[in-house]
Amino acid sequence: MKLKHNLSSRVFTTFVSMSPRHLILFIAALFFYKCSDAQFVLAGQHTPNDYYVLKDTVIYVYYGGSASYPIDVNGDGVVDCIINISLSFGSHQWEYDYDILPQNFGQIAWFAADTCFYDSTIANVSSLAKNFPKNDSINQTAVWKNSELVLLYSRNGFVGPSCSTNEFNFPDTGFVGIRVLTGKDTVYGWIRITWADSVLPMLKVTDYACNLPLAELQNLAVYPNPSNGLFTFRASWLTPQTSVKVYNMLGQMVYYSQLSVTNSAYTINLSGEAAGLYFYKVISGAGGIIAHGKLIVR
Repeated sequence: MKLKHNLSSRVFTTFVSMSPRHLILFIAALFFYKCSDAQFVLAGQHTPNDYYVLKDTVIYVYYGGSASYPIDVNGDGVVDCIINISLSFGSHQWEYDYDILPQNFGQIAWFAADTCFYDSTIANVSSLAKNFPKNDSINQTAVWKNSELVLLYSRNGFVGPSCSTNEFNFPDTGFVGIRVLTGKDTVYGWIRITWADSVLPMLKVTDYACNLPLAELQNLAVYPNPSNGLFTFRASWLTPQTSVKVYNMLGQMVYYSQLSVTNSAYTINLSGEAAGLYFYKVISGAGGIIAHGKLIVR
């Protein structure tokens, strides 16, 4: 007890004797330590614990038309953003917009406000979405917006100059930063945008991913494990659209089932498989990996 008291006294004495400069550095170090485990995702990268979906979906419109494409970036069944394309065609000019609109609890990373001039007059004032370079960190330091942001705006006149404003430009591939507020957690993700044509209003949503809250992965209970082949999966986020795939040590899929969830639980039967180590993946209805782990059959 005396040793503990002396140690506390020394820590307190050291703290109060710090110079203002060292005190600021100490507080900054504590802040960095507190924030160093903040969630983030690298543009274009994903880990086995991330939610990842490969789409390769081309979005396009004809003259005078519009199209919308909803994205559920974390696979929870709620739309997080919508990509909108519109093309208007007049007698003297044609104009097209590529926009991204956050939905529900989604937010999009903002870049800057930009003005597009046409024939010395303001044609359009745009709030641009940020284009993250590949492997750039997408985290809480970005400026996040709940409002519609522009991927690319262009106005082409048959008489007089044309104008455009964008962060995403053909033929480059870009990454939109997105974050979703899910209860107590915030997940960060990216959407890969590729221009499908240099003239026609077409773009491709190649793929997207986001990190999953660690708590969400931990909340999946698999029991008993090891077992004689019967394993119960239990989590509040299991739905009838969720499926389970099980692989053996050779990478061969030995089990697949769409979950018939009762009371947030589902039991799979591997009793017909040989004793040994197996690997499972829990797949969302959109095709992304929600959770994964090991099973041992005795």
